[in-house]
Amino acid sequence: MSEAQVKTLILETSGRVGIVAVAQGQSILAERHLDERRRHARDLAPAVRDLLHQFGWKPTDIAGVIVDLGPGSYTGLRVGIMSAKAWAYATGCRLIGVPAFPAVALQATDPLEANPEPRRIWVINDAQQNRVYCQRFEITQTPSQTDGPKALTNLSVLPVEQWLAELSAEDWVSGPGLRLHRDKLPPAVKVVAESAWDPRPQALLRLGWDRLLRGESDNVMAVEPLYARRSSAEEMWEKRHGG
Repeated sequence: MSEAQVKTLILETSGRVGIVAVAQGQSILAERHLDERRRHARDLAPAVRDLLHQFGWKPTDIAGVIVDLGPGSYTGLRVGIMSAKAWAYATGCRLIGVPAFPAVALQATDPLEANPEPRRIWVINDAQQNRVYCQRFEITQTPSQTDGPKALTNLSVLPVEQWLAELSAEDWVSGPGLRLHRDKLPPAVKVVAESAWDPRPQALLRLGWDRLLRGESDNVMAVEPLYARRSSAEEMWEKRHGG
């Protein structure tokens, strides 16, 4: 099978509105948005079924399922990742997990096209209790860049004020956390267009594509969401029980 014929299923459920997509080669053929009110669980399987039916594909035609690992919504990530694991286990296809933040950083390249030298960008998401998930990347506008953005820091959870203190005038910022914290940014910091704040299937496909072609696959039993912190319910339980 040629690269252009490779069929993939892509699950993005890290945000309030999930997306299911199918691709052939490196092109997204169709997407379905999931109902936010149902937290993705009830809509995901029917959306996959309808997309396969649209193109006349069988489940075993899918060479790989690419899934967003987060960080993001606890409920959404559990639904998406468990669905991807179940699909890969049942069909024998490859499972490729892709973190959300490199995908969001990759999407920021379009607003930076006017200036092709390396740029640095923070990606943030809300971590509740006045904290943010955050990670800093370097992105370069070059056709030869195939590995995606270069991570300059590890994924962290920081108090908002501590993260703001690390920003510099040369930084760009993106990510769904801006919907809560944009008004706190220093005036000199540049903000990526809102249309690129959430991870999209095309970016997940691009970051997972090379691994898929190399025949790599994540362990179906071991893949877990990138929470980077315990849920609020878990933290409350530990506090009440002296953990």
